[in-house]
Amino acid sequence: MSKTEAAVLEKLAEERRIFTATELADAVGVKKSNFSKHLKKLASLRLASVSRAGREKKVACEYAAFSSFAQAKTNYAFLKMRDVLQGRTPFVLAFLHQTAEAGKPFRLKDLGLPAATAARMLNRLRGLGIVYTVSRGRYAVNARALPLAAYCMAFVQRTCMAEADGELQGLQAAIVSMKDADGVEAVFTTAQQNSARHYWPTAFSVFSEYGVKLVMAGRHYYSNVKPKLADAIVHALALGRDARTIAYVAAVMDKNKFNHGKLIKDAPRFGLTNEFLQQLATFVEAKGRTTFEGFPSWEEVEGVKNG
Repeated sequence: MSKTEAAVLEKLAEERRIFTATELADAVGVKKSNFSKHLKKLASLRLASVSRAGREKKVACEYAAFSSFAQAKTNYAFLKMRDVLQGRTPFVLAFLHQTAEAGKPFRLKDLGLPAATAARMLNRLRGLGIVYTVSRGRYAVNARALPLAAYCMAFVQRTCMAEADGELQGLQAAIVSMKDADGVEAVFTTAQQNSARHYWPTAFSVFSEYGVKLVMAGRHYYSNVKPKLADAIVHALALGRDARTIAYVAAVMDKNKFNHGKLIKDAPRFGLTNEFLQQLATFVEAKGRTTFEGFPSWEEVEGVKNG
């Protein structure tokens, strides 16, 4: 998001009223001739609503969660909305939210950005007191900054939904994971089957291709990343880790002689921990003779395989 677009959202959220496009352009110091492209982008991401009244455009804040920004920045009273929504910052903070949930420190290279860009952003976040140094070359999110990081994760999820809504009909929900600060991986739930250019079937929607049939119950699943079997398994587990889901996943893994190491190396995608994935691998390798709390019986897995 550009500096101008972040400033527009900040103005809309602060005053919570309808502006004309001319008023808003003047308020953020942008020529009206260059302003339409910014409004178009914000409207496409469902962050602002734009309507026309005669010759003038009317602009209003669309994103309800803007009202939660004040609460998210409780420990950072000096922060402006543009400080966290401009450029790559919301993606960096969303990624840091994920690393904090996993209880893992991060290194500069983990951000997945060009080294100079990553160093510049990290220095800025350290200056704001959002991250701190754990040890040489290792960093973590300050506990008091976690609400800000969670706010940015919700923002990224919201914009992912808005982008997908243009291609996926019957869109109901999205779950987002940050591969790094430059890569968003998402799983979408829809109420109908789609044929989309930039989204691919995943999770339970493709299990039948791997020999495990199931009743879809009117729901379909898609990803913005073209999935291999390992991705489809991770995406199914992202949707739920109940015994029934584990039974379907274990059936797919066992039937396809799946290399469990491909899952473990990718943790913590979608909040899946190494511990859980190792338990899943052990359960499948032992064919249920070794099991864990919340896992199905191996008889249930066999029932899925033969069903």
